[in-house]
Amino acid sequence: MKRFLTFLLVFMLILPCLVTGCNKTNNNADTPTTEQTTQETTPEVIVPEFTTPEETTPEETRITYTVTVVDENNAPISGATVQLCVGDICRLPGLTGADGVASFLFDPDNYTVKVTMKGYTGEASYTFAAGSTELTVQLTKIPEETTPEEVTTPEEVTTPEETTPEETTPEETTPEETTPEETTPEETTPEETELRLTTVTVTTGEDMTEIYAGAEMLAYLQKKGVSYAKDGFPISIHIDPSLGMDSFIIEATLTGDNAGMTVRGGNGRGVLYGVYRFLEKYAGFRYLAPGLETQTEADIVIPEGVVMEHTPAILSRRISWRSGSGQIDWLLKNGINSPTISQELGGDYLNYGSLGVHTIGWLSGTTYPYPVYASNPCLTDPEVYETVLKNLRAELEKNPNITIASVSQTDVEMWCQCPNCSKIAEEEGSYSGVWIRFVNKIATELEDEYPDLLIDTLAYKHTQTPPKITKPHKNVCVRLCSIKCCFTHPLSDPNCPEGKKLHDDIVGWGAICDNVHIWDYTTNFHYYISTFANLGALRENMRFYAENNVTSMFPQGNSQGESGEFGELRSYLLAKLMWDPYMTEEEYYGYMNDFLKAYYGEGWMYVRAFIDKTTELAANGGYDIKGDETEGAAVCGQGIYDHPLTVITRQEYLDNEAYFDELWANALALAGDREEYVARSMMQWRLTKLYLHPNAEEAQKLIDDAKAAGVVWKEGQPNVLPESDLSKSPYYWKYGS
Repeated sequence: MKRFLTFLLVFMLILPCLVTGCNKTNNNADTPTTEQTTQETTPEVIVPEFTTPEETTPEETRITYTVTVVDENNAPISGATVQLCVGDICRLPGLTGADGVASFLFDPDNYTVKVTMKGYTGEASYTFAAGSTELTVQLTKIPEETTPEEVTTPEEVTTPEETTPEETTPEETTPEETTPEETTPEETTPEETELRLTTVTVTTGEDMTEIYAGAEMLAYLQKKGVSYAKDGFPISIHIDPSLGMDSFIIEATLTGDNAGMTVRGGNGRGVLYGVYRFLEKYAGFRYLAPGLETQTEADIVIPEGVVMEHTPAILSRRISWRSGSGQIDWLLKNGINSPTISQELGGDYLNYGSLGVHTIGWLSGTTYPYPVYASNPCLTDPEVYETVLKNLRAELEKNPNITIASVSQTDVEMWCQCPNCSKIAEEEGSYSGVWIRFVNKIATELEDEYPDLLIDTLAYKHTQTPPKITKPHKNVCVRLCSIKCCFTHPLSDPNCPEGKKLHDDIVGWGAICDNVHIWDYTTNFHYYISTFANLGALRENMRFYAENNVTSMFPQGNSQGESGEFGELRSYLLAKLMWDPYMTEEEYYGYMNDFLKAYYGEGWMYVRAFIDKTTELAANGGYDIKGDETEGAAVCGQGIYDHPLTVITRQEYLDNEAYFDELWANALALAGDREEYVARSMMQWRLTKLYLHPNAEEAQKLIDDAKAAGVVWKEGQPNVLPESDLSKSPYYWKYGS
């Protein structure tokens, strides 16, 4: 057990290490490795026309399915989760609205319905009547709180039954009003059910993470005016291995000899997460960006019993936005658990070592001349298998800390089409079947020797579709890359066909694999500074991932420089969503507002208005932008390499130009000491205006301001080159390093 002085000493020792410590024309230069974007833009320009013809006439082939969810009193239930299912595959999850209705536009089929709602009777399935597309589902609320009411009611009823006087009932109504004052004093109830913290004493176990968590708890409580005292309210912080990985539970007894609060975590990170979530909920702290934290003025009041508990639905949570990358202190406070977290602070959840992604080239020895861009070898060749297994074993022996090893395709769309590989691909209905059979064999070979090791492979481009026959082995994880879809609509939006392929593939993989990982793309990699209106889709997508066996998330963003758009906000919201993918819309926008208020100053509401309006405009869809910047075919959403005027069209920007000018002018005028942040995020609007009205003088000012602020322009091409003709649209400028 450690006393206060021990906490301070250890805290001072550790602090330095913390400080240092889907129709698109040109969006297929994609890759999970940010350095490889521009090298593949040309080969895949032909993809855009693939999905449009399939989805141009949904009215002719689709019908609307309507599910109404009501309670036992036939009152509509809002927020219930409704899914359409064919066999064991469920898709298009939606939430009921205020009228209790969820509607789905889909091809006619033999559907069943799965309905779930927290607080109501468990998951159940229902079937449409023959030929019907409408269904009413009645749920019954779980009677969690009925028992005490049923116990007290008979006691109150038996007394009048014994005395029976009809006249005494009205006579006793007056004393009933005064009785609570005598028998249930107002001062007694709060003392028994909640406690206002004023002084505390903190003890921990011997683990370095426990000690650090104790020091953090005490330091933050003191910021709220809660002082340390030997006889203060006891807080105990320790690891409890019986809890799950990164899980925690906080319990409090407010009176008696056992009075105190315990913070128990399933591991070191779980202990830290428990402390930070407690400080967030009960002390009002917000860890918004590295170096930017806020707190409320309210007192810290804790309840009796279970104060908080949480088990993360998404086990591995990683992020690559510049505002969060490498900032260990910020990462821990917001629930991120990899990479580069020291063992003293809980360690990484997943450790790839040198086996990160696109590994098959060098594992198989076919790396000449370009290791990353080597073509994929024949996976049915016994010599390739033996070579991969040998090289993989060598890496595992070299680095015993590796917990996950990627055996995955290169980033080149070339693969073996020999008779053996082609036969498997045909049987499986996808080339992913060739890969799953190959990695299953490796995983089976190594599972006894390395029981805690996961073998990772990609579902990426030509391997995105799940196989029909072969299921991934229990120690195999499949990493899907959200590369060919709409990013401005949720994947579950039935009105946007450009996300349907990825949606269905994720549902398919989730049905056959318990370890689905998502490599998500959350910015426009060719236009880092331009507005990327995906903030309205992030919450629903994260929920969809969690509902389909996704256990690991990696949202990739602009990690190469400061953001001239909303990178810091997006990084914070993604961290919150990975921690709690089931949060409500109200909670999500509450986090957004918390950030905007602190980050942009008193004019934050004008920034929020810009976000809301651009989100609304992007939801309408737009047009593919041709090489001469004219509009081509209609598209539903924005891709991660699409022209900035794709879904918010030139005309829509022109129609709202005066409004957007006013919003940013007001935000800047009220920014106060946040002027730097407002000015940096305003660069997206300044750049958009140069697409609308090319102007060499304004262009040079923006280029100079971006360079001074450390803002970069494109993935792998951070600068505007001097030979650019700035009198033209930024689309025609030249970019490089």
